[in-house]
Amino acid sequence: MLGGASVTGAEHVARLERKTAAMLALLVVDGETARSRVAGLLWPESKERTARNNLAQAIRRLHRAVGAPLVLGDEVLSLRSASSDVADLLLEAHEGPRSDAPREHRDLLAGYDFDDCSDFDGWLRTARATLLRSWSRTATGASERFEREGSFDDALGWAEAVVTADPVSEQAHLRVVRLWLARGDAPAAMRAYERCKKTLARELGMNPSEAMLEALKAIRAGRPTAAPHRKIAQDVPALVLHPRRIGRGKEWSKLERAFEAGRGVVVSGEPGVGKSRLLRDFCTSKGSLLVFEGRPGDSGIAYGTLARALRALVRTKKFAPSSLPAWASGELARVLPELAGTEGITASPDTDKLRLFEAVKEALLAASVRSLLVDDLQWVDRASSELASSLLHRSWYGELPIFAVVAHREGELRAEPQAYIERAVESDAVTRIVLAPLDESETRALLASLELPVIEGRSDAIAEASRGYPLYVLEIVRAIVEEASSGESAASSVPVTDRMKALFRRRLDRLSEGAVRLARVASLAGTELDVALAAHVLGSSPMDLSDAWSELERAQVLEANRFTHDVLAEAVRESIPAVVRTHVHALVAEHLARTNGDAARIADHFMHGGRPREAVPFLFRAAETARGLSCIADTLRFFDRAVEILEEAGDWSGASRALYERARSTLGAENELIAARMERAAKTPGDRSRAVLVRSTVELERGDREAAEASAILSSELALESNEVMVRAYALQVLFEARLRAGKLDDAERTIDVIDEVTRSMEDRWGYVGALYDRGEVATHRGQYRTAVGFYEEAIRELDRWGRIRVTRARGFAAIVFAKLALGDVEGAELAHANVDADAMDAGAIHTRSAHRLASARLAVAKRSFGAAAGLLDPFVEGAPARLLSEVKLLRAEIAWQGGSVDAAERDLAALARDAHVDAWVRVAAHVMRAWIGASRSKEPSAACVRFVEEHGGEPKRAELQCIRALTVEPAKAKPLLAAAESAAEKLDLEPLSVLVRAVRADLALREGRPDDARALASQASADVQRGVLSGPAAEVVRRVLAQTSRSARAQ
Repeated sequence: MLGGASVTGAEHVARLERKTAAMLALLVVDGETARSRVAGLLWPESKERTARNNLAQAIRRLHRAVGAPLVLGDEVLSLRSASSDVADLLLEAHEGPRSDAPREHRDLLAGYDFDDCSDFDGWLRTARATLLRSWSRTATGASERFEREGSFDDALGWAEAVVTADPVSEQAHLRVVRLWLARGDAPAAMRAYERCKKTLARELGMNPSEAMLEALKAIRAGRPTAAPHRKIAQDVPALVLHPRRIGRGKEWSKLERAFEAGRGVVVSGEPGVGKSRLLRDFCTSKGSLLVFEGRPGDSGIAYGTLARALRALVRTKKFAPSSLPAWASGELARVLPELAGTEGITASPDTDKLRLFEAVKEALLAASVRSLLVDDLQWVDRASSELASSLLHRSWYGELPIFAVVAHREGELRAEPQAYIERAVESDAVTRIVLAPLDESETRALLASLELPVIEGRSDAIAEASRGYPLYVLEIVRAIVEEASSGESAASSVPVTDRMKALFRRRLDRLSEGAVRLARVASLAGTELDVALAAHVLGSSPMDLSDAWSELERAQVLEANRFTHDVLAEAVRESIPAVVRTHVHALVAEHLARTNGDAARIADHFMHGGRPREAVPFLFRAAETARGLSCIADTLRFFDRAVEILEEAGDWSGASRALYERARSTLGAENELIAARMERAAKTPGDRSRAVLVRSTVELERGDREAAEASAILSSELALESNEVMVRAYALQVLFEARLRAGKLDDAERTIDVIDEVTRSMEDRWGYVGALYDRGEVATHRGQYRTAVGFYEEAIRELDRWGRIRVTRARGFAAIVFAKLALGDVEGAELAHANVDADAMDAGAIHTRSAHRLASARLAVAKRSFGAAAGLLDPFVEGAPARLLSEVKLLRAEIAWQGGSVDAAERDLAALARDAHVDAWVRVAAHVMRAWIGASRSKEPSAACVRFVEEHGGEPKRAELQCIRALTVEPAKAKPLLAAAESAAEKLDLEPLSVLVRAVRADLALREGRPDDARALASQASADVQRGVLSGPAAEVVRRVLAQTSRSARAQ
């Protein structure tokens, strides 16, 4: 597998086919590997079933070519007993090289190109780097052994081989220089030194290290080199590392008053002024503290800050996530994937941010957190900032019993959190503290508290140089202590420069080379830093880093896996040459990709590492994660970056996919532009299928259902041709929506059958439930309400089998409320509504979902609680999705009509009935309501109304309109209309319609001069009205007939 790919068995295969070679490389390097992973890496553009078939064929071809089964396993693949050069290399790295080991390094799968398999290509790069390091260690070990044996020619041969394989390894060059000197050949050593110097300058922009410069001195002196002198950071007195808090008495008093009054506090100031120290000290003095700490690099990672804070909370052992309500622990698992599947916790697939916000609140309360500090708010990512704002609001306005404070750099906040803080200050909910530097007396007091003779007589100079910033005071003192220990400084000088970052860099200069390189890696790796990552980037083993890591901690550069102060991290980053930063970022990305790190951070490191094409799959993954967390701004940003990279690379098909996924996250005119852009760039049927699908969603959104239907059909056909299963599934769903909303119920039902077939082939359980809901909608529109309830209940049972997905269940119960009210079953509607309430509450998003509000409003109308119904509809505003808004307008018109505002209701209903972009069922309902208003004025429904309802209405609405017409025409014409309506009521077993027919017959009997029959029919209907079976205008008919017959009886 090294230098190419061949197999020798019963038969010899000199060069393996590309995908077969890749499969073997995966199994040789990684060992046992899931079949699905191998298939996905090697055939990324194919659906899983096709990819698995391709893999099976590749395995069969390999077995036939070799003459024996080589790859075994079903769901997990492995190699049968076989030797490989990769395994030999890895074994040699552990045990030492064989005598016949090759002296030349060869790349894994050299000569093969995998640009069309980006994920595998990334894996291959990482594997090659790993094998190179293993070979280099082996070769270096061989060189050292030969040197000990006095075989300098062999030692030099191995050392030169390492330089050839890894020309930017200074250690390899240094070994060659030393070996030439050991042989007594100074000119050859000088040539080796010059080669190293030029290579480092050209490739990395670096100068030779101190160790190499020591070797240069040895060359000039004509003597062998000794091990380089290693500088170790001096120990700093404890009081410098952890000084007493000096000053800040006024600020502490303000914090005390705010704490006692239950107010919030916002502290701002310049870097290094002591914001974090002040707030942490105060909050810790009051009990348990949780810190939401923003760090550089968080801004691009949705909920990155939150995840870090929650992990810190879990580590405190003050609460177990599994002790929270099931919905809350499931929500936390969306941000902390490591919680999913443990102790009964299941991550929720739902995307309601408010549920997550509620879950975090529950976690804080369960952990008995007394204070919440949002530190360095300027670096907190947008999603975490939004959540923090929710928690701060609840605390500052008395809804959450937690003392909440914020610290941020002056003038560096984004507009949204800045505006929120300003509003809180103006409302007197928050105390603002602008933290100033220490004054001269406070600075001198701080210096005196350190009890260091070495700074005596320098207080004024230090105070002037530090400008009263505690961080800078301590940095100057640390420098004086270290220089005094080494005898470098003059007796009275203060080692400062105009910019304090230069002083930080001066501290780094006192560290060993290994510690400096580790600090550079740490400054670029950010929050992902750990020993394994640093070892990967620096090409060392984790044990080799222990001394350097300890040195950085002693020097107070690092604390665990982070810098002790962000200003220090900035100073280190700025000291790294651009070319080195690029190189390190790429290595960090490789490690994070191999260890399943955060996708957004991997993408960011690849982009900063000069390898943007490798960032694309991680940008896609990051966008999907952000979309799942309802962070739409982040979702769009990730997809936009992917589009940009792919278009720059000329990958139009890839760009089309990114644009398509982006369009799935947005609505409106923006998607129209995306559709046009995709159509122009489409090169393949798959590209065209996605472009046309986006076009169909735009057309459906603006109410052009015929165009949406045609586009969805075309997209489905193209997707089928190009084997784009998911695109076809989405296209069929748009087709169903277009047909349903146009009132084409037979066509819509046939579309569901196709959707059901596709989702079953994909084993998509969500698709199956979606199809049940779709069937329920069709049945509802047909007026087959009992059938509809059956579909909804089956969907809910299916959800219960998976673990009661709350918000999705709530949608089904809300639909049942509608159907039960249509059946006149108010009690059943109330029971279903209670389930909507329970699911929404248990999901942590009380009274927020549109389906819940509409269900509540409909039930309120049925109970004639018009004020409550109107209040439930108030949150719906212009700009909401058109389909939802039309339903809200219809219900508002009904409330206005039954509340007595008949003229206003009639105007709104007329507008809905005329609007061709409104869903057919809404227009039908608007026509029927207008007919009721007309009937109250003895006006017969128009021919256009009758025609539209007959063409697009379900059987119940057609029968209802027949009853209305019977109220407005002469008895002879009314009787056949009532007979048709009665037949429909019996066929559908629809009690409200039967009661309506009875009420209209009572009116007819009264008009025909049969008051006794009218009173009997009306009395029967009145009992049904009392039970809630009949309401609205039909109930008014009953009341009117009873009133008229009662007056007639009294007159007699």
